[in-house]
Amino acid sequence: MDLSKTNIVSYPDRGAWGNPKYRGNTSGWLIRDLIEFFRPRSVLDPMEGSGTTRDVCRELGVEYDGFDLKGGFDALTSQLPPKRWDMIFLHPPYWDIIRYSDDPRDLSNCGSFGEFMLKLFTLIDRLREYLTEGGVLVLQIGDVRKNGEYFPLGAYVAVFHRKELKAKIIKVQHNVTSNSRIYGGRFIPIMHEEIYVLKGGKKITWKELVIRTLKELGGEASLAELYAALSNHPKRLENPTFQATIRRTLQESEAERVRPGLWAWIEGRR
Repeated sequence: MDLSKTNIVSYPDRGAWGNPKYRGNTSGWLIRDLIEFFRPRSVLDPMEGSGTTRDVCRELGVEYDGFDLKGGFDALTSQLPPKRWDMIFLHPPYWDIIRYSDDPRDLSNCGSFGEFMLKLFTLIDRLREYLTEGGVLVLQIGDVRKNGEYFPLGAYVAVFHRKELKAKIIKVQHNVTSNSRIYGGRFIPIMHEEIYVLKGGKKITWKELVIRTLKELGGEASLAELYAALSNHPKRLENPTFQATIRRTLQESEAERVRPGLWAWIEGRR
């Protein structure tokens, strides 16, 4: 479909891309339309699932990187390559509507709506740090009905990222397993998903990055550990002396020098 003419899309046939047996996968036609509209030179899919995005990018000759939890990659904490992408396609679980694994890192295992949304917002912010200037993060997500309560997942994203929101696409759903349940006429079925296009990367200072990384390493880390953890962040691509910048940032921050080469962060400090 021509995204320059409509924001309502429908793909009854998901296409030959990816593994069609993978429950919850998206249509390759959507990926193809997004790539043909935005013309990215590089694409990242940090939750590639059945491999649909990978196959479409290969067919169109677009540089691609993809990872997934089933291969050991945690989109929230695992290191990404030290680069930036023109488009990041993010298709997370819709909370616990489909349980993909027993892995506690799996977003489909979040015990509460609040926990899920917090992790999703954290993930979006993290990925936006890896966008090129003018790049787009494309999020595909659907609403959830649970115990009679309605959770508009995408609406929260739209409000929280209103300033970065470039477009919203409505995608009609087909062959939805959950809608085959009998509700006795009490509910209107959910027959659509939403695709949110967020424009531009997220800026982060060295202080924010170093302190965040120190916390992620358990609140205490050696310089060598900090160097290794930050060596893959795209911010270091702009700074050939990033190790010296890390040392200076620690000295100028509220981090505590435990002993030479070892730094700690005490929670509660500003």
